[in-house]
Amino acid sequence: MYTSKLLVLLTLFVLFLGVSPYPQIHFQLGFYLLTLAVGVSLLIVIPPVMLKKRVTLFNHPLVNILLLLNLLGIIGALLAGNNISRVIKEAAIFMAPVAFYLLLINTFPLQRSKSQKIFFKVLLITLLILCFLQLIYYPVGYLNFSSRYEFRHHYVLFSTVFLLLFPLSILNLEKKVVRFCLAVLFSLVIILTLSRDFQLYIFLLLVSYLLYRFSKKVSYFYITCFCLFPFIYISLATYMYQSGSIDKSSMWRFIELLSYANHIMSEPSKLIAGDFFGSYLKTIEPIIIFGEAIDEIPRFHNFWLYLMFKFGLICTLVVYVSSILYINKLIKKSLFGYYTGFILAYMLFVNGSFWGSFTQIPAVAILLAFILYISKKVTKDERSLHN
Repeated sequence: MYTSKLLVLLTLFVLFLGVSPYPQIHFQLGFYLLTLAVGVSLLIVIPPVMLKKRVTLFNHPLVNILLLLNLLGIIGALLAGNNISRVIKEAAIFMAPVAFYLLLINTFPLQRSKSQKIFFKVLLITLLILCFLQLIYYPVGYLNFSSRYEFRHHYVLFSTVFLLLFPLSILNLEKKVVRFCLAVLFSLVIILTLSRDFQLYIFLLLVSYLLYRFSKKVSYFYITCFCLFPFIYISLATYMYQSGSIDKSSMWRFIELLSYANHIMSEPSKLIAGDFFGSYLKTIEPIIIFGEAIDEIPRFHNFWLYLMFKFGLICTLVVYVSSILYINKLIKKSLFGYYTGFILAYMLFVNGSFWGSFTQIPAVAILLAFILYISKKVTKDERSLHN
């Protein structure tokens, strides 16, 4: 178990701190890092299973759904004759949250309070180091500032996304002054990224905090309403396109919507069945990515559109409804459960609607595994230490 903890910590530092801010490097490195995470997970989890030792496997509803979708995507792709190399790469990305969840839950067992304390200490220290590294990049970025897009893609670490976990990393701290100072520090670093995604996160988090203090029932309803963001995404993209106020980034997202609509109109059966792993959606017009024109969509900005394209309407509805029910259960457990549910809802419905969640950015796959692991602790322990 000591060796497995060392492997987890090593993987944490590689994933959190070793990811370059440059997108070309990030997307190439991200795939290899996810493969590493999957490999390490299998090395730790499989041997105890073979030796008939006790390990925790499939005990989380959302993890089970992701695993079943992964199997469906692979089997469907093989039957459809999709490109094998694409299938392997996509399956690795989709499997990463499941594999890393298994790694976490078997390395830091939920039954052991000491393991839990170690986990949250490591998490807080890692986030603080990440803040320090990001603050080193900021002065250089602002001195060479040309546009929000260039700044985010050249001077913001992709691993900064892990700072979304900061509410959970500081709730354990006893001194209110320390909690407040750290919350201000993390929020400031997040806002300075100039990322609309991160800035929206801080705004929604602040509203959730105020509503929770005002009325718990209202705050529960507020978080549940995050499930409307996939529909807000469609309405907003359509409005911006029709009004002519659409920018380059939003145009890309709208082309994804139009391309999928065109796809199911030409092949109506795909609305139900999906196209599975290894299939790329043909665009209605070329998209410029890093100076190169492409006619296929390699990564979706909308997680729910991605699910529709890969797995069809029925599977997407199963994921959608299951996520809402699970989050609704989570936020009512405790204060810790409330913020865990908030982050999970934000990742799936807000980030997932506008920025693609873990299918768009590899680092988010590991972040999702952390949220799933922490959420399992909340649902398992009715008398959470964080009440």
